[in-house]
Amino acid sequence: APIPVLMQDVPVTKPGTYNITFKLTTGRDGIIINSLRLLDDKTCVVADESPRHVTWQNTQVTYTFQVKKTLKKPVLEITYGNEPNKRSSWGDITISPQ
Repeated sequence: APIPVLMQDVPVTKPGTYNITFKLTTGRDGIIINSLRLLDDKTCVVADESPRHVTWQNTQVTYTFQVKKTLKKPVLEITYGNEPNKRSSWGDITISPQ
């Protein structure tokens, strides 16, 4: 079953274009990202529902989001899709303005 995870206090407060990059650092199974949503508190500001896979053949994936307004309480919701027996991988998440 998909696993939604919330990242609080993400560095996305001003309007602009942001890259959100996932990089695999350890593990054997890779990371499946089902969707990514940027919220302002609980309201969705922008979303990307295209699944992406981070593997040892493709160790990094980047989502690009256009933020059109100032966010007061930015939260990133990441929905992972790994099956319970395929959750051995870890990685880094980087959020940066373009």
